[in-house]
Amino acid sequence: MSAPRYLLVHGDPAGAARHPLAALPAGVAAALATATGASVAVLPAATGPSPGAPDLLRAAAAHGEAVLEQARGHDVVLSLDVPAAAAALAARRLGGPPVLARMALAGLRLDAAAQASVTALARGADALLAPSAAHRELLRPLAGAPPVEALLEALAAHELAAADGGPRPVDPAVPPRLLVLGGAPWSRAVLGGLLRCLVEEPGLTVSVAGPADDAPAKALRTGAERLGVGGRVTWAGDVSGPDLLRELDAATVVLDPGNSTDATLVPLAAMARARAVVAPGRHAAADVVVSGVTGTLFRAEDERFVARAVLGTWRDGFRCSAFGVAGADRLRSRFAAERVLRAVEECGSALAGALDSRTA
Repeated sequence: MSAPRYLLVHGDPAGAARHPLAALPAGVAAALATATGASVAVLPAATGPSPGAPDLLRAAAAHGEAVLEQARGHDVVLSLDVPAAAAALAARRLGGPPVLARMALAGLRLDAAAQASVTALARGADALLAPSAAHRELLRPLAGAPPVEALLEALAAHELAAADGGPRPVDPAVPPRLLVLGGAPWSRAVLGGLLRCLVEEPGLTVSVAGPADDAPAKALRTGAERLGVGGRVTWAGDVSGPDLLRELDAATVVLDPGNSTDATLVPLAAMARARAVVAPGRHAAADVVVSGVTGTLFRAEDERFVARAVLGTWRDGFRCSAFGVAGADRLRSRFAAERVLRAVEECGSALAGALDSRTA
């Protein structure tokens, strides 16, 4: 049987949570499309409460007929996020191709109604892709067949790694800088930990990527000015493309404030540019970051642990360089593009083959 023809569906990043790396699903789709010859469909920007809320998913499911039309001539619909899964499964009920859904549950904060909606989507998909071992274990009770681990975000990270001639080593002659890569929400401990860092370490400069009008950014600005350290905090704004590269390459350490739903976006971006990463020690992050080897994981509920993790990494130039080199190597090996694509293709071929056998 020939390779399956994929339709990749993802939500419009403008409708996602505000995050500097919110466009990464588009990068994943582009990388997959290039590697597999797939077509790409983007759902219109969603409106409503938080991503994953039932009414948002109902709005996404209303695009089922549009997805069905775009799926004509394709063997498998691969949905890259939860709203896309809702639309793809609506198309499936109308006679569309089988659905391979990429689902990320670790780190999602869902109320009971939203949890029920996401659970129903996971159970309705023909097969599930999980970005990490932590997600795979959460999804296992919901899936008919065991979920397949495939960190699709690594595909976009590899492109980030190759951009602009590849990562540049940290320049020891340049004053070290901390990059906070993440939008709302931050935990109170992360906010307090950053302020502690600025007070305890007079040489620390911090660049914050993400919307400057978000509540955490306002609180950090207010707190830093009150403590007399506001001059060492700069605002990078929403970064993508060359701006993201510049911010990562200018950083010594990259801090994930812990707002990413799957806890892999920020660590992968740091690893792609050979930068040390400091991140909350959640299960999904621990699958990507090897604490003490490629970065530092901290307990997100205590600002003292946040400050200790950040400054302990930032103050040790040799450790920063070693973490960056090890992270770049782990991205190339453990999350090699070939391994990720092989997992996707095996899943897709199995679904397309099952479809052939049913319709023979």
